[in-house]
Amino acid sequence: MQDSTCKITEAAGQPADTPLAILQCALAQAIQVSCRQFAFEWDIGTNHLVITPQLESLHAIDIAQVSRPWCMTILPSLLHPEDQAAFCKHLHAVLRNNGNQAETCKVSFRIAIDNKPEWRWMELNSRILERNEHGHTVRLTGTLALRGMQSLTNKTNPGGAGNEEKIPTAILTAAPDCIISINHMGEILTFNNAAEQTFGYRSSEVIGRRLPEVLIPRPWREKHEQELEKCRTIGKSALLNRRMEVTAMHANGTALSVEMTVVPLSVEDNPVFTVFIRDISELKREAMRYQQLVDLSPEAILVCQNNRLAMLNRAGARLLAGSQLAADLLGRSVTDFIHHDFHALFAQSAVPSKADTDDIPFVEQIWIKADGTPFNAEIGIRQLSYNGAPALQVVVRDITQRKHAESLQIGQNRILNMIATGAELPDILHELACFVERHSDQGLCSILQANADRTLLENCVAPSLPPAYIDGLGKIVVGPAGGSCGTAVYRSQPVMVTDIASDPLWEPNKSLALRHGLKACTSWPIFGKNHTILGSFALYFRHETAPGIQDLRLFNICTHLAGIAMESRASEERIRYLAHYDGLTSLPNRFLFKDYLDNALRNAQRYGRRFAVLFLDLDRFKEINDTMGHEAGDHVLREVSKRMRACLRETDKIARMGGDEFYVLIEDLDDSRHAADIAQKLLNAASLPITAEGKECRISVSIGIGIYPDDGSSGPALIKNADNAMYRAKERGRNAFQFFSVPAANDQETSLLDEPLSRVHWLKKNMMQSS
Repeated sequence: MQDSTCKITEAAGQPADTPLAILQCALAQAIQVSCRQFAFEWDIGTNHLVITPQLESLHAIDIAQVSRPWCMTILPSLLHPEDQAAFCKHLHAVLRNNGNQAETCKVSFRIAIDNKPEWRWMELNSRILERNEHGHTVRLTGTLALRGMQSLTNKTNPGGAGNEEKIPTAILTAAPDCIISINHMGEILTFNNAAEQTFGYRSSEVIGRRLPEVLIPRPWREKHEQELEKCRTIGKSALLNRRMEVTAMHANGTALSVEMTVVPLSVEDNPVFTVFIRDISELKREAMRYQQLVDLSPEAILVCQNNRLAMLNRAGARLLAGSQLAADLLGRSVTDFIHHDFHALFAQSAVPSKADTDDIPFVEQIWIKADGTPFNAEIGIRQLSYNGAPALQVVVRDITQRKHAESLQIGQNRILNMIATGAELPDILHELACFVERHSDQGLCSILQANADRTLLENCVAPSLPPAYIDGLGKIVVGPAGGSCGTAVYRSQPVMVTDIASDPLWEPNKSLALRHGLKACTSWPIFGKNHTILGSFALYFRHETAPGIQDLRLFNICTHLAGIAMESRASEERIRYLAHYDGLTSLPNRFLFKDYLDNALRNAQRYGRRFAVLFLDLDRFKEINDTMGHEAGDHVLREVSKRMRACLRETDKIARMGGDEFYVLIEDLDDSRHAADIAQKLLNAASLPITAEGKECRISVSIGIGIYPDDGSSGPALIKNADNAMYRAKERGRNAFQFFSVPAANDQETSLLDEPLSRVHWLKKNMMQSS
């Protein structure tokens, strides 16, 4: 102990070398200067007494001149009568070996103060450092502390006014945190019960010793010494008035994690520092166990305190840190990683739920990684205690892939719905191209359709490609050097061109593409059923690159959708075609002819026009089928149909009603002569030889003519009368035409458009053919 040393050589009325006299003098002088507490070390053999804090008055006061001499005989008169026996017993137990080997003693007593009507409560703690061979104490250390005042008028009630001083002492003793007071030299003045339990020392063992030497591990001791020196000299230190986490040391040498706060005080103008210490070792161990448990979780877990990251597990570090170190993120505000549009939603989610449930409600937000990359997140928040303080545990799930998949599914459903509800093919392909571009990595989409013989790609749908480029490209020839698209269709496999400027496939259109900033293009063929190629699907890029993984997934999805759309529309067109056209001759069928006839009736009635309906029936066609076969018959029907269509104007209509029967509609008829001219052309065309199955055959036709409004005012009446006229032409010897030329009398007859061959008509037809 580096303290001022006061060597007391004499005491009035007592020999100078009397140990008890020396101790009495020291105690009396401490009382005289009103010192709150001091520590001492007494070498009884040499009468050398070391006292701290320094009793400056001992240097200035001549003990012999003190108004009241201090001696062994005077001491009992100074002590309260009730305390004399206990005090003397304490001193004898300390100084002599009476069989009591206790190394520490503690006694409280009251001493009268000169000229003051009060007792001063003192507490003496002593610890034996050394005994001689007889067991007598030769070296002693201890503390003397002021504990309160008591009026002399209340000598018989030691618990009176002194209780006011005992209340803070009781509080100090019962406090759950360690409370240690030190002087400006860092020497321990008080050491409460919590400190004893936490650090494993008895207060008597540490009072008077320097705090860093007792509680601070050696590696950090010098740093603490420096901070204490700052407290003493400049009144500033990192330890003052703030809670800091430090490493302390137990009496057995083990390290403890503690929070320490140093508060400066002044007691009777003497600087004193109170050290508040809280053992957080268990909290640190719990936090470590929590950290280890959370680190094993595959979920990204963050712990936030005061809106800042206090901890994040490995999955959280991988999710947020990117190329940065996870430690670099600790202490940062959690809102740094949340898109500003979702700050309010995060704050709302952090409010504790009143519902008593174990389920964590997850909400979707946009978060941002440390490198600035945004991602779709799903977060769940729970309240918890971390390191003894309130905190938020935030579970963060990256749902970018899930949101992407959902978006893809929504887009696919929209396109499939367009296909199912009959949207036009160009609209479907346009929506498909836009869908691709929304999900592509900077790709510009184009979709081309193949013509019937797969030699050309045309009808380009490309929402984002320059119109001038599309016009300049025109129809793409399918071949081995047809750029990306033409070559992909030719090879029936994808073609990837990462640099248009240098790839020979693009030689014909390289300048056009580069002029419009297109530098790379990858194309996929679009397949239908049975591996039939329907067109091409391509992505252009404005820099030399290959499509990414996301683009490749898009290709697989969208070529399939494009194939469904094209094939579906082709099937629908085929269905619509077959509903209105004859599959063998490609002429309109009876249903479409009915529409033509109804429209001609409306126009004629509105504008007072005339028109003619011709009923045609091939003569002896059954013989061709019977002798040459149905394939030859079909060939004859196709050839006759082609010839008869060539005899008509663009405005005239011809339809096959079934079998070998045809209808012709001639509008804008000025007189019947024009109808006769058309009928004669049809007869002449039909009579020309036809080669079928390598054999030449001839055929003729019988024609009946009905004129509106002379031969009927409705479609069914005109058809029926033209049919009757046709049979009269057959009766004349076939290969002829015949006008009905009879007033309309059968307007209510059943329409031959709805029933092409009535039973009577079928009988008459077969009788004529057999004759």
